[in-house]
Amino acid sequence: QVSSVISVAEGMNVISPTWIQIKDNKGNINDMSSASYVQFCHDKNIKVWSLVSNIEKDVDEGSLFKVAQNREKLINNIINSVTAVGADGINVDMESVGDANVDGYVEFVKELTIKCHEKGLMLSVDNYNVDSANYKVGIQARYADYIVMFGYDETWTGSPTAGSNNSMGFVKEGVEDMLDEGVDKNQLILDIPCYTR
Repeated sequence: QVSSVISVAEGMNVISPTWIQIKDNKGNINDMSSASYVQFCHDKNIKVWSLVSNIEKDVDEGSLFKVAQNREKLINNIINSVTAVGADGINVDMESVGDANVDGYVEFVKELTIKCHEKGLMLSVDNYNVDSANYKVGIQARYADYIVMFGYDETWTGSPTAGSNNSMGFVKEGVEDMLDEGVDKNQLILDIPCYTR
């Protein structure tokens, strides 16, 4: 399947498959990583950043991110997964982290970055367009190599009104907010949708 993606994605230099899913509040993971996938991409001069997600499980981010022991176990599990298959980096996609859990989450980003850099791995962190201040993206940017901004969901599934998925104004405002929060322009990746609703 990756071969069909690469064949039509001219200019792509990084791919980020969703391989690591948070399993529970204790830092355990479900790991679907593939060394052969990484090797195939490397043969095509494409780097692989394993994506870490909390979307698939009902995880209590407070218990996970605020408790140092749980945070450390999660970080070690992620690093072990990525290094075992020879991936080049990590993309963190933690969604719906409540305001009460943001400090623990930012600590997770800081600690994961340190471990990544010890191993020569890149770290990118996904952030909502409109919640950059709430997610303390400026602090994230001091540590992570890249900050990814979701340039979509201006109008979302189940939205009470119809509208654009990513109007120019919405995207521009999000980029400006990220820069105002302290994200360097060379550090910011704009994630655009290849779909509409």
